[in-house]
Amino acid sequence: MREIDSRLSHTVYRKPTHTNRVEVRVGSKCDTQYIDAELNHLRRVLETNGCNWRQCIRLASSSSKRRLAVVERTPAFLPYVKGVTDTIGHLYSIRTIFRSPGQLRNLLRSSRDKDPLAIPGVYMVPCDCGSSYIGKTRRNIITRLKEHIRSVKNMDTHTSAVAEHACSAGAAHFLFFDKVSVLAREKYFVPYRKVREAIEISRRHNFNRDGGGALSLAWKPSLQSASAYNVAGLECDTVSAKSCCETSAEMET
Repeated sequence: MREIDSRLSHTVYRKPTHTNRVEVRVGSKCDTQYIDAELNHLRRVLETNGCNWRQCIRLASSSSKRRLAVVERTPAFLPYVKGVTDTIGHLYSIRTIFRSPGQLRNLLRSSRDKDPLAIPGVYMVPCDCGSSYIGKTRRNIITRLKEHIRSVKNMDTHTSAVAEHACSAGAAHFLFFDKVSVLAREKYFVPYRKVREAIEISRRHNFNRDGGGALSLAWKPSLQSASAYNVAGLECDTVSAKSCCETSAEMET
């Protein structure tokens, strides 16, 4: 390998101890500018070893014309059966790719119902006073609700606005953890959740500590006239959280 004008080129390198007995093919190892020099070297080597140069050229030309037919074989994905699948590939020149056969557990669906709150997004916790709490989370909503319930049970008003509202002085509030609403499902993009939370806070009577993300005042008339369950085509589902309901019942007793 040589570097000429910032470009790499290739030719045959021979050690000082080379005996000129084993020679490689010129066409596959040399760049174009080195082919003539390499052919002259091969001619001297062949003549030194008692070979006829013309005969060697004729044999080389005839061998270069023979090319093995390359057949592109389409792969076949087959389940592996010892002594059968591999034999089929050799007999019929099939490019076989082995894979495990289908299992029963891959064909049957899970018998357990999927928890509708096991998704990230924006949610609403209603209260018997007519107001509600609007929150967002990138985790499953059910996980965040359990934290709210624990905060209410422990009267931890610093970690949850829901607990602060439930423990507010001079009022008895009952939070409907069994009637939590999923206002928007957003799994990947964080700004969407933040904006949707701010929209829902601005449109609903709530007891949130702040208004969520900042919204332009230009959107206020449109948000006020928008349907409560149809903003930007996002869905609003009222679902039951059995685990939260059970925890809430334990908290009341």
